[in-house]
Amino acid sequence: MACGTPVIGANVGGIKYSVADCQTGFLVPPHQPETLAEKIIHLLSDEKLYRAMQKNAIKRVNRFFTWSKVADGVHHLYSKVMLANRKKTAEQEHVSPLESLSLLHIEKYLLNDLFTTNLKYSNNE
Repeated sequence: MACGTPVIGANVGGIKYSVADCQTGFLVPPHQPETLAEKIIHLLSDEKLYRAMQKNAIKRVNRFFTWSKVADGVHHLYSKVMLANRKKTAEQEHVSPLESLSLLHIEKYLLNDLFTTNLKYSNNE
């Protein structure tokens, strides 16, 4: 999709979240080669649809799947996991809320520094 190619894929796993059905390509049921063939023929037979999906694919990639957006999403997810883990650990170890927050702050700082460094590196490539 990043190159403007409409994608036809099975409606499973990460594909179903990447492809916007009927906008950037088609999602088909898994293990149905006839349906896959129909969608391929349909897309290749309709140049207007193909061109529209090309434009939509590039827009979708730039909206959701740039390196910085993916890194932000991973950072957010890791932060949530760390917070949940820190709260659970604090409850189990009977650590004071202040101590727990101090440790969480240090973890978030280190994680943020790691992502910032990696993001700068990936943007320089």
